[in-house]
Amino acid sequence: MSPWGVVPVWISSEIGCTESAHPTSVTTLLSDWRLPYSPEIRLVEGAEMTAKGKHSPAGAGNIYAKANEVIVKITGADTGQTFEVVEENCKPGFQSRAHYHIKAYETFYIFEGAAEFKVGDEVYRATRGSCVHIPPGVPHQATSPGGVRMLMIYSPAGTEGMFAAMHALTQDQLMDARLTTELALKYDTVMIEQAKDGCGKGTILG
Repeated sequence: MSPWGVVPVWISSEIGCTESAHPTSVTTLLSDWRLPYSPEIRLVEGAEMTAKGKHSPAGAGNIYAKANEVIVKITGADTGQTFEVVEENCKPGFQSRAHYHIKAYETFYIFEGAAEFKVGDEVYRATRGSCVHIPPGVPHQATSPGGVRMLMIYSPAGTEGMFAAMHALTQDQLMDARLTTELALKYDTVMIEQAKDGCGKGTILG
């Protein structure tokens, strides 16, 4: 049966279906409909399904654990670098350094716990089920006194490179604000806050 299912007669007549309102395949559907030629249609007619889905079970993925546990569930390689999906489990007292992304949109979804997001001049108190969206270039900072488990989507992908690079640093290196700021900049992230003593405030993540 066609993945298009049953095509109603009124739709068929609108687009000029000449034989049947119930095509049995996409190829039949395309040949029956009086559609203008386009390369995209030719590609659909002759294409073979080569892409595959992906299942990332609970707790599985590319794991980067330091102060927080970061799990990259869907990587840039999975999506042609269009986006990546990341789970972050933050311990009580978590606070990210204020930062922004040059190109990436970032969206947070809260699974458990709560966090306060300072996004530009706005402050959002996000609890379970909340969603916070941040466009490129907008400074933001997340704080969670009680801990939070959240999903993060970055588009385009690339932030995993920063997680991996930071994960490879020693604890002393992580507290070197200049080092982590330069490293973050390589991965689309601009840090805009550091403590007076020169050490990073909070963590690089979030």
